[in-house]
Amino acid sequence: MIEEDCFSGLIDMQKITYADPINEFYKMEYFNVPISRAYSKGVLDGYHNNMPIPLSFWQLHRLYAAIHIVSAEVWGNEVAVNQREKFQRYSRFTLEQFENFKLLVPKWYE
Repeated sequence: MIEEDCFSGLIDMQKITYADPINEFYKMEYFNVPISRAYSKGVLDGYHNNMPIPLSFWQLHRLYAAIHIVSAEVWGNEVAVNQREKFQRYSRFTLEQFENFKLLVPKWYE
C-alpha cells in the first residue's frame, strides 16, 4: 500500500481461500478441547448463536476431524518427527472423543 507517495504497508493474500466455514473447527480436539472444554463448547455455541447445533454441522465436523487425524499423523511422521508422540496422543484423544467415529457429537461437547 502506498500513502502520500510512501510505502505504508503490505496486504499479504498468500493464504486466502474460500472454504467451508465449519472446516475452521477441525483442530478443536487437538488444541482447544484439552485446554478448556468449556471454552471450546462456548466457541461452538457462540458460532451457532446459542441455538441447537444442527446435525449437519456435527456430520461435517466429524468428517473434518477424521481427515485431520490422517494429515496430522503424516505430518508428525515426516515433518515434526520430534513431536510424533504428541500428535499421536492428540489423535488418540480425538478417536476417544468420537468413540472411533461411531459418535456424531464428541463426548467433550455433551
